[in-house]
Amino acid sequence: MAIDPTDTAALLREAQVALHKLRTGTAVVEVDCGDYRTRFTSGTVADLRSYIVELEQRLAGTPARGAVGFVF
Repeated sequence: MAIDPTDTAALLREAQVALHKLRTGTAVVEVDCGDYRTRFTSGTVADLRSYIVELEQRLAGTPARGAVGFVF
């Protein structure tokens, strides 16, 4: 079942369930993000955690961090 890509709370719940499955031994988890499907494996747990943080920040209204630049 496809999740509306604008429903951040639903995306977050699905990503958290996917992380739980990976951490408890499921080899591959697919997350349906509207028009596309992303596959996570135990090797991409860090990517999934980053995605969860991004969704949590979106829900909290925290602006996404961009690149840091330095001026000399």
